[in-house]
Amino acid sequence: MVYEEAANRIVYTGDVEIRQGDILTRSPEAVVTLTKDGGAVDRLVAGEPVEVQQGGRRATGERGTYTPADETLVLVARRSSCRNVDRGWKAAS
Repeated sequence: MVYEEAANRIVYTGDVEIRQGDILTRSPEAVVTLTKDGGAVDRLVAGEPVEVQQGGRRATGERGTYTPADETLVLVARRSSCRNVDRGWKAAS
């Protein structure tokens, strides 16, 4: 873990696992950008590659960006896969 004070961010490298509620991301690197006052997370970018799990759902891609303000996770990939074992479906692109 490296805290880059000037950039207001924390960089994690290695086998990175980050959990927010019931969402788990796994990636070799994750960058947490803090708000200007450093008191909260502005966004989290994980990847190359990234795996995201939520309950029985699992998705993979090149990069995932989580924004706490609107509770969105955007997964970006040239080739991705999604699986929902609870509902019995699987998709790949």
